[in-house]
Amino acid sequence: MAALSFLRREDSEYDHVMTLAGRFAVDWEIESWPGLLTGFLRGLPVFARRWIVVRLAVRLLRRLGVAHRLKVRWHRDLVEAEVMESVFCDVRATSTTPLCVFHAAAITRFLDQFGLGVSVDLKTCRVVAGDSCCMVIDMRTNH
Repeated sequence: MAALSFLRREDSEYDHVMTLAGRFAVDWEIESWPGLLTGFLRGLPVFARRWIVVRLAVRLLRRLGVAHRLKVRWHRDLVEAEVMESVFCDVRATSTTPLCVFHAAAITRFLDQFGLGVSVDLKTCRVVAGDSCCMVIDMRTNH
């Protein structure tokens, strides 16, 4: 991740590159899964698929090594994912823009891969101000 730190100087490019990185990481991960597993997950009823796939997305972020401590809270059709520790949070200086774009893009892409079209909004970012990075996943935008 240190190799990408130069992008923070180019605000518009950082978001674009980190969004693509999050999407590609998810695509590569899912491509390595057995087709039977992905087919099974896609065939689940929406309520069960939401619950399982959100948990798998959290596990994926941990496994990728980009988010070490995560909390997930459900509020009906809204899910709050809070990242307390991440490689994107461990920077020397504060930023005016959120650096957790990778997380939001990865979660969006992961859920989209299983037919759960969602929107993910960055609520707070530890680097900008706050104790953690918090994302709100809106499940109401499901296809």
